[in-house]
Formats: sequence, structure tokens, C-alpha cells
Amino acid sequence: MNASRKGRLRRLARLMNKQNEIPLPVLPQLLDCFDLVITDPEADFMIKMGTKTHTYKELAELWGADGDSFVSFLDTLCKKGLVWFKDDGAGRRTYTLAPILVGWFELTLARARETPEEIEFAKRLDALFSAFKKLNIFPIRGATNLFVRMGTRPFQSIAPVLPKKAKGAKKEVVAVNQSLSVPPEKIYPSSMVFDIIQKSGAENALGVMHCFCRQWRKMVGEPCRFKMPVEACIVLGDFARFTSEMGIARAITVDEACDIVAKVQKAGGVHQVFHEKDDTRFERVAICNCCWDCCGVIGSHNRGVIPLHFQCYAKAVVDESLCTGCGVCEKFCPSEAMKVTGEKANLTEALCIGCGQCAAKCPAGAASMEACERQVMLPLRSVSQVRIP
Repeated sequence: MNASRKGRLRRLARLMNKQNEIPLPVLPQLLDCFDLVITDPEADFMIKMGTKTHTYKELAELWGADGDSFVSFLDTLCKKGLVWFKDDGAGRRTYTLAPILVGWFELTLARARETPEEIEFAKRLDALFSAFKKLNIFPIRGATNLFVRMGTRPFQSIAPVLPKKAKGAKKEVVAVNQSLSVPPEKIYPSSMVFDIIQKSGAENALGVMHCFCRQWRKMVGEPCRFKMPVEACIVLGDFARFTSEMGIARAITVDEACDIVAKVQKAGGVHQVFHEKDDTRFERVAICNCCWDCCGVIGSHNRGVIPLHFQCYAKAVVDESLCTGCGVCEKFCPSEAMKVTGEKANLTEALCIGCGQCAAKCPAGAASMEACERQVMLPLRSVSQVRIP
């Protein structure tokens, strides 16, 4: 990659970074990922697009001509997940440059084709995250934790599993992640994950993709410890329509979506709801159903790559009189909030993200969930604290 191409891809990366709340450091390893997938004409065109929303006519003008060649060019960008579109319901389609993460990265592997290019992309992506991990040193670690704690709002929220006997629970389903915090008012969640699915299903806007995270880990020789379904990332609304039309996702019914959620719950997964721009004030785009080892979010935290900032709606409660110290809760807890010490499970509440896996898995019924809205910040783990080397 010569200096001119590096400069071009660096400019594009900076623009794509502006499409999400938190940018990725533009390291050489990130440019290597771009270099594998993006041609010079594609990069130049997307740089012209910038961060604005465009109509088809505007994009054709940027290209300099309309016709079959431009239709094919734009279709390729969309199928690569680099440009996204949505329809307004009145026949008007608009296009925007995709963010990098969460965004383009996920769509690159979501078809699970495992082509030579996809395998190479997974390796380059792994090199990028390894480079991020090398930044986990003093004093950078402390500065990163302070920035996330003080300078950001939650990027995702956790949709907890609330068993039948959970305190404050009204249904035997998964409590919503509908996180909107706009000072000075706060809107509390009142629906359920299955209600989100029902709503998108009623609008014919449900789809499922292969889990980018599990595909990535599999292709670098780290298959899922929990053997979860690979096709498990549920996409919603306009994003479901876009990914389904591009052949990245497949359209599914409400029943299929609910079945996926149930299977992931049983296997030990955590449910996160993602929004446009990684900002909970915007439209929901996906329900991530992933595990603490593979997940690009929680798994990366457990590898000492990133800190996390969640909006949570429940917390675990342990009845020590019922606890047998079996350790099942510790195995499934994504944040290591549950630890068995002295033959009893002990909860570090500050680390509990309220996913509900402990309550769902405890054979003695010693763990339960209590409805409780709060923000949880999981600091960047030091090298000695990493769960997955």
C-alpha cells in the first residue's frame, strides 16, 4: 500500500468514524482491513459522499453520470455494507456512508461464506484488535477509563433475562433495553424484547444475519465456547429491509425471531440492543444475541481490549441460604460479577450488567433479578485481569 492509497483510506476512515458516537483509532491495521475490501474508485466516491444523506440523483451527480454502470457500482457498495440506504415509505430512498464499528465490519462477515477474502479479513481484524490491546498500558488505560466514565453516554443497553420469580418483573420474558436518557428527563423502559420483535414483525421489518462475532472468532481458530446458534443477529426496521434486500440478512417471522432469542437465552447469551450511530437516542437497528467469549463488545472487554458503558435495567440478588456453591452462575456471568468464594456465590454489584443469566441458570434458585435502572461502567481490564488471554 503506497502513501497515496494510505492517505485516501485514512480520509475515508475518518469520515466513517463520524457516523458513530465513538470513533476507532485509525491505526495501520485498520487501513489494512480497508485495503483488502475497498478499491480506489470506491474510496474516492465515498469521500465525496462525506457524512451527509443523499438521494440517488445526488449520488449520480457525484459520480458524474447515471446509467447501468453507476447502478452496478452503487449496488456493490451497498452489498459490501459500505453504503446504507433506507426508504421513507413514499418511494424515496436515501443513502448514507456506513460507520465502521458497529457497522461495516459486521456486515463484511455476516453472510458466513468463509471465502478466502473473508478469512483474510477476519485475520486482519484480529490484528487490529490485538493492536488495540497493546494500548492497554499505564497511563493510557486510566485515561481511557476516565473518558468512558465521564465523557460518554451508554452505547448499548442490556436486555435482561427476568425469570418468573424475579422481583419487579411482570412477564416471563426478556425486559426491554429501550434506553433513552436525555437530561433533565428520563424515559423508563416499559415494553419487552419480544414486543420490539412484534413491532418490527408487524411492519414486515425483521431479519436475521449470521453472528459476525462468532464467524470472526471461528475463522481465527477460536470457536464459540457455548456452541450458540451462528445465525442469531436479529436486525430491525429499515436496517432489516436494507440487509435483506442486499442478501446480507434473510427475512424472518416473529415466531422465528422469538425462537432465536429463546435458544440464545438457553445457551447463555446476553441480549444487547444496538441503535443507529451507537446512540440510544436513535432508531433501534439490531438485537445482538451473543456470548461473553465471542462478542465483539463483551468478548473484547474480557480480552482487555475495551472498557464498556451500559444502560442496565436489572441487577442480580443472591440468597446465600439457598446457594450450594456449584459455580454455574460464575461460568455464565459475562462480566465476572458473580464469583464463588467460601463455597457461596458472591456478587460484585458494580460489575453486574443485569443480564439475568445467573438467575436463569441457577439450579438451586439462589439467584434472582431485581428491576433497577442504572448505568454500569466496566473498566478496561489490566493484563492480569483479562478473562481470555
